[in-house]
Amino acid sequence: MSEKKFRVAEIFGPTIQGEGRNAGLPCYFVRLGGCDYRCPPCDSPHAVLPHLVAALPQMEEKEIINTLKTLPKGPQWTVISGGNPGLFDLKLLLAYLLDMGQNVMVETQGTVYWEWMQSVDDLCISPKGPTMMRGMGNHTPFEVTEKFLRNWDPHWYSQFHIPYLKVVVFGESDYDYAVELHHIFPHVEMFLSVGTIHHHMPTVGNPQGIKGPHRPIHEQVGMDFGILAEKMANDLRMRDVKVLPQLHVVAWGDERGR
Repeated sequence: MSEKKFRVAEIFGPTIQGEGRNAGLPCYFVRLGGCDYRCPPCDSPHAVLPHLVAALPQMEEKEIINTLKTLPKGPQWTVISGGNPGLFDLKLLLAYLLDMGQNVMVETQGTVYWEWMQSVDDLCISPKGPTMMRGMGNHTPFEVTEKFLRNWDPHWYSQFHIPYLKVVVFGESDYDYAVELHHIFPHVEMFLSVGTIHHHMPTVGNPQGIKGPHRPIHEQVGMDFGILAEKMANDLRMRDVKVLPQLHVVAWGDERGR
């Protein structure tokens, strides 16, 4: 199998997984450049915007692995994120990671399916709600998520908890989208993640951020988490759904490489 080249936005760790089923778990991160969405609130413009992605270094699978090996030893998990790593054939990279003894998490919006996804240890599908999709449509269509999930036998992923759904919630419209998604796919484990809104943070919609006075990011995340947690706790429709803030933001704010 020949090596491929990927645009790589960053490789870092040890850190923790900040969201989803394995939130708080020590891990390494490999963030690939390239995405089929342009969500304005996305906090990874360097992995999404075409002109920034084009400037990223190109690395073959073995180069990615060798870079990981230079990092301090510790975690047994590697997260492959983006952008959307689901755009690429990562079969060989996955094989190398498994040969290293790493467990592999992959985060994708679930728009493109590859057979290699069946071999990962943890798969997060993160369809986008109305706030993320502002200017591109109402939300990730339910039929797109359904088509992606059809690649897994329902009895299999109910038993082994792969994959799961994660929705980033900024406001009421996103919450309503998550409720409908959970209603359609009640057999799939779901997490809500509090959307981080902080105007000085670079985003796809505002790559430079906004300078000037602002509420401390940790305080803002805590307030937003409290509002969403209270709502979830009193909603019978969501009583088997879990909600979390972005733990990496709570710990390190918007610091890159954490």
